[in-house]
Amino acid sequence: EMSVIAIPKYIEVDLLIKKYNVADKCIDKALVWEAIFEIRKAHGMFQEGQFLAVVQLLEHGWIPSDIPVLLPEPSGVLWR
Repeated sequence: EMSVIAIPKYIEVDLLIKKYNVADKCIDKALVWEAIFEIRKAHGMFQEGQFLAVVQLLEHGWIPSDIPVLLPEPSGVLWR
């Protein structure tokens, strides 16, 4: 019988928060996760370098589904 490994839903967001040293900010992980999901849906991938822009846009009241149109199409080093 196979079992499902439970991976925390926001682990990617947690890792990016630590990597970009923004743990002191009040970040809504669910909104960031949703924005990253929307970017992947629209562009086919999420570039890690856009993380801080995503956080900043959310802080300014943008909703996750609007964020993909505000960011450039993927180029350079690609992160899935």
